[in-house]
Amino acid sequence: MDSTIDGTLEEGGQMRAKVMYDYVAQGPDEISLFANELLLVEESPDSEFFIAIKGNTRGRAPKSCILLL
Repeated sequence: MDSTIDGTLEEGGQMRAKVMYDYVAQGPDEISLFANELLLVEESPDSEFFIAIKGNTRGRAPKSCILLL
């Protein structure tokens, strides 16, 4: 299994993460987050956002709200 300094990579380059703060999506390409949720994230071309994956939903989420596990 590959690993990174910040978190463990799952298959497909996804990393496990925990939401630290609630976040309300600001647009149709973003995803709302709730504190203590567990989710998967992928790197994004935007340095301030991850691509978050919750179930069948994907969207941009700010890195400032997310702790990589």
